This record gives sequence, C-alpha cells and structure tokens, in this order.
Amino acid sequence: MFRSLLVFLSLLALLISGCGFLVSEDGAKEAAEKQGYTEVQITASHRISPHMIGGCSREDDAAFKATAVNPAGKRVGIIICGSALFKGWTIRTE
Repeated sequence: MFRSLLVFLSLLALLISGCGFLVSEDGAKEAAEKQGYTEVQITASHRISPHMIGGCSREDDAAFKATAVNPAGKRVGIIICGSALFKGWTIRTE
C-alpha cells in the first residue's frame, strides 16, 4: 500500500513539474508576434520554476528569453511567460 502511494505521488510530482515541457517555443514566438514584435529569436528556455527568472508568476509553466524588434522599431530583450493549460501568455521587457 505504502509503495503504491509513493509511486503515485512520485508520478504526480513528475507530471506537475513537467508541464513546462508541454509549452512550445513556437507558441511563445507566435504570442510575441501577435503583440507586434518582429524578428523574435528565442535565446533561452526555462521550463522548471520559470518564476525564478523574474517577470513570470507561479502560474506560469515555462519562460522564454528572447530578442525581438518591438512595435517602435527598437531591438529589445523580452521574457515570454506561458502555461500549458489555463493561463495565456505574458510578455515583459528585460
């Protein structure tokens, strides 16, 4: 009984922490483009504890650092935060 519970809890923890791996870089890039950014280039991805890099909340499953040209025509660094299930995308400048 205890062994089954331990296996179940381990699988549940893996599932919860692994949600960041279900969030795609393509989705992050598309979200930035919908907000008017162009030439979006993902430079790093953070799929475990994305809120630790700043700009993302605890509800986010993944964060992507990127460079892009903003709607004003200036190249900027951005952080794109997203969730695998219920939350949409958040874009912050660095």
